[in-house]
Amino acid sequence: MRPKNFCPEQCLGKAVEVFSRLGFEGTSFSDLTTALGVNRQSLYDTYGDKLSLYLRCIEVAAERFQPRQQLFRADLSGRQSLENFFEEVVSEGLLPGNPGCLLTNALLDQAASQPEVAATVRRCSVLTRQAMERCVQRGVEDGSISRRCEPAPTADALFNLLAGLRVSQRAGQEGAQMRQIVRVSLRMLD
Repeated sequence: MRPKNFCPEQCLGKAVEVFSRLGFEGTSFSDLTTALGVNRQSLYDTYGDKLSLYLRCIEVAAERFQPRQQLFRADLSGRQSLENFFEEVVSEGLLPGNPGCLLTNALLDQAASQPEVAATVRRCSVLTRQAMERCVQRGVEDGSISRRCEPAPTADALFNLLAGLRVSQRAGQEGAQMRQIVRVSLRMLD
């Protein structure tokens, strides 16, 4: 077997961009080979079929979700961590050329017809949802979030806010409107 003349991890990053921009159905193997600079057989040998590559890309996108780092900041109150997280989500979504969140796009485009896509997105989303719950708990303990807020259901509501923001970004909603949605939604923490 010949050694690979490409970096599989770099290719995954590029494949995430292609799938985010074109969607699963809209992405052909030709699109992937052109963007990744890899021949078709190398893609098959390394990742398997298109669905297998797509599922791996969903995992990579979840691992690289930068705003989530705000949820782990011990130097901030639980509430401030959540506020910073949502500000980063909105800002990231407004970057020129941002193709949107691959996980959200996968749910909207493929989850109904591809059960393995829905299962992968659910599994990859758990980390963010759990981090939100820990933030709420920390906020209740540090007094920045009302004691009325039960961590688990509040985290569920916050996770739904995240999903709604991602769909709004995909629909082209403006940043000022999304920031207002976040402000109003985070009042549940009072």
